Amino acid sequence: MVTMVEFQNLACNATEDSGSDGDEIDLRFNDNTFWRGQMKGGRLTAINVIVPFPGSTGIVKMLEDDAPFGEESLGSQTIRASEINQGSHHVFFLEQGANYDLEYRVRDIP
Repeated sequence: MVTMVEFQNLACNATEDSGSDGDEIDLRFNDNTFWRGQMKGGRLTAINVIVPFPGSTGIVKMLEDDAPFGEESLGSQTIRASEINQGSHHVFFLEQGANYDLEYRVRDIP
């Protein structure tokens, strides 16, 4: 069995960027990008990405491309291996005026 993190859905309740194009999002787990995309307020996107869990903890981060100024952090959270087989959990990214909800679960895969 291998422990994995399954990132399921990303809901955008409010964007960081006030422009009509929304936010250019970069989701990372332990500094490795696992999803990039554009999000607008009121949208729900199925991520459906499974990544290996490195040990007892890992950190998920959300960054927003704020060109030409670079990336801004919208938040981060530690995910723990002890969450295994406990169903879905949520990370809320609320920095810089953003409001995102990332659904995930930790599970074993044979």
